[in-house]
Amino acid sequence: MNRTAPSYSVAALALALTLALCAVPAYGLSMPVAVHVDPVPSHALMGGVDLYGLSATDAAAFIASGSAVPTLAPITAKGDGHRMRLSAMSAVYVDVSAILDQAYAATDTVTPFELTPAYAVKSSVVSGWTAKLAKKINHKAVNAKRRLSRKRLVVSKEKAGHKVIKSKTNGRIRTALASQIASPGITGAVVKVSLTTLRPRVTRKNIGKAILVRLSKFTITLYRGTKIEKRFRCATGMPGYATPTGKWKVLRKVKNPSWHNPGSAWGRGMPSVIGPGPNNPLGTRALYLNASGIRIHGTPNWRSIGHRASHGCLRMRRRDVENLYPRVPVGTAVWITK
Repeated sequence: MNRTAPSYSVAALALALTLALCAVPAYGLSMPVAVHVDPVPSHALMGGVDLYGLSATDAAAFIASGSAVPTLAPITAKGDGHRMRLSAMSAVYVDVSAILDQAYAATDTVTPFELTPAYAVKSSVVSGWTAKLAKKINHKAVNAKRRLSRKRLVVSKEKAGHKVIKSKTNGRIRTALASQIASPGITGAVVKVSLTTLRPRVTRKNIGKAILVRLSKFTITLYRGTKIEKRFRCATGMPGYATPTGKWKVLRKVKNPSWHNPGSAWGRGMPSVIGPGPNNPLGTRALYLNASGIRIHGTPNWRSIGHRASHGCLRMRRRDVENLYPRVPVGTAVWITK
C-alpha cells in the first residue's frame, strides 16, 4: 500500500528544519539524544506537520519547536509555620522523547494522527526546592535549662525541633505537579511538608535536681525540676574566709568523712587528721564541690547555723545534712549567691 505523502513542500521542510535545529530550545523543553535509528514510520502530526519519513533527530526538533509547557499555577509549601511559593513552571518540561515514542509506537502507519503533548518533572528542581525548605524549616530541639533569676532558680521551657523528610516531601511536590499538569487551569496546590519531630533530651520534668545557696539568708534550697523539694538553714564563711559565689557542682559524697588538716593558719594546733566521730568538724555527711576546699557538710557546732562562722564551707545540722545527703546525686549543680 502506498503511503500518504507529507503535506508540506521540500523547501518548506528544509526551512523549518533549519529554524528548529538552530533555534535555542524554548522555556521548559527537553531535547533528548535520539534513540530511534529508523525514520518515523507513521503519519504522526505535530501542529499539522506530518513527521513521516523524518529521522528521529529531525522529528525531535519539530516536536521541540512546536511545544511549550502550559501555564501552571505556583505551588505553596507549608510546614512548621513557614510558607514558601514554588514555581511549577520551572519544574516541568516538555518530554520530547515521550512524544516521539508515540510516533514510533503507532500500529496504524497509514492514518494521520495528532501527537499528544507529554510533560515531565525535573527531579533536580524538586530536590532543590526541598533543600531550600529544609534550610528554612529545620531546627534542633532546645533542651530545658536552669538559670539563676532574681535570687531563685528558674527552668526555661524545652522546645521540640523539626526536620524535613526530604523523600516524602519530594513525592508530595511531584504529586502536586502531576495534578497541575493534568489540569493546568486549577488553582495552585498547597503541599504540606513532611516533617519529623525532634524531641528535646532535657525537659522540665526530667531536668533533675539543683541546689541554691543564698549566703545572706543562710539557706540551702534543693530544687527538684521546677519545684522546691527541701530548704535548710546553714552557716557560711566568716569574714576573711568567704564562701565563693558562682555555679558549682557536687563532685563526690562521703558518709562519715575524715577531716584532713589543710595546713592553713587557722588549723595550727589541730591534728593532721580527725576520723569519723562526734568531734569531726565535717559531721556525719559531706558533699564535696568543685570549688577548691568547699563542702556542704554537717557540724557538731550547731550553734553556728545562721551565722558567718566557717572557713568557707557550708555547715548544716546533723539531722539536716543526713536528710539532704541521699536526695542529692553526684553531679548536681550548685548555685551560690549573695
